[in-house]
Amino acid sequence: MLAEETDDWWISMLPVLQQDGVVVTWAMFRKEFLSRYFPEDVRGKKEIDFLELKQGDMSVTKYAAKFVELAKFYPHYTAEIAEFSKCIKFENGLRAVIKRAIGYQKIRNFSELVSSCRIYEDDTKAHYKVMSERRNKDKNRSKPYSTPGELRLNDERMPKREETPVEIVCYKCGEKGHKSNTCAGKVKRCFRCGEKGHTEVDCNHDDVVCYNCKEKGHISSQCKKPKKAQTGGKVFALTGMQTMHEGLLD
Repeated sequence: MLAEETDDWWISMLPVLQQDGVVVTWAMFRKEFLSRYFPEDVRGKKEIDFLELKQGDMSVTKYAAKFVELAKFYPHYTAEIAEFSKCIKFENGLRAVIKRAIGYQKIRNFSELVSSCRIYEDDTKAHYKVMSERRNKDKNRSKPYSTPGELRLNDERMPKREETPVEIVCYKCGEKGHKSNTCAGKVKRCFRCGEKGHTEVDCNHDDVVCYNCKEKGHISSQCKKPKKAQTGGKVFALTGMQTMHEGLLD
């Protein structure tokens, strides 16, 4: 049923067509209707738009809707070849990646073709989304700390290089809390007898001296006397050169 202005137009046109007893057919109505509301130049433009239609940046769903809309203005699809021709035209307008994936299937049912293209497009988008999320996770995992909060967290977890554990004992002076290469002390300690004031080169002891009992002939690890308590951080650690001597004597 026609509406408003169109209905008024048809009421005035019908008597003109029925002159001389002519029976108005659907073909006659369609011809007059298109002539009135869809002039030849407009129909020609719609045909060109249809022939040049490509998917481009549109989704498969939007491309199919535009295709169906413009196909109405293309008069060259007969009932016998309409389905086949629409499939060929639709397939040729698809984006290259979808066309390569779908084309070999040779689908010649229009609804089935649109459905297959849409499913492929959705699956591809989901795949690339997952891959993108994985790449972002890998990038963030290997990304160096950049924010102040991350730097503070890093400082809390990682020991500072410039800080030396208190348990470290200097080979040079016997004091705890620093290494011999950073020792500022001027007092030297002998690695042979453990006494301060001279080095091993100037030591008068012919034999190795036990750091525990101060007697000659054995080292502290072989000493049978009670071990002296280590107090005040003054006891020289049994490491370094003395350990090397012990290894040679064992």
